[in-house]
Amino acid sequence: MSRILLLLSAAVLCAGVVGCQKIDEPAMPERNLTFVPLEGDAVPLEYGELVSATTVGSDPHQVVLWFRAEDQSVTAVRVNYSRGALMDRSLEIPRN
Repeated sequence: MSRILLLLSAAVLCAGVVGCQKIDEPAMPERNLTFVPLEGDAVPLEYGELVSATTVGSDPHQVVLWFRAEDQSVTAVRVNYSRGALMDRSLEIPRN
């Protein structure tokens, strides 16, 4: 009886080892977004209308302001409101 149990355990172990395969890493998409230097203490008017503000989970003192321009492109600007400062760059997201 113990011999059958031992053989059965060995068969299950072999099936588990053979059945395991490494999962391929997902392909990283090409980055087509552009960071643009942001100069001064104001958001440029060409960024368009403010449409949303979202919090930054990793920093409770920051928010992201989302703007939509006339061409429907979206620009994100990060603001640290505890310091009263804009970050030094914005992120432009084109629309098709």
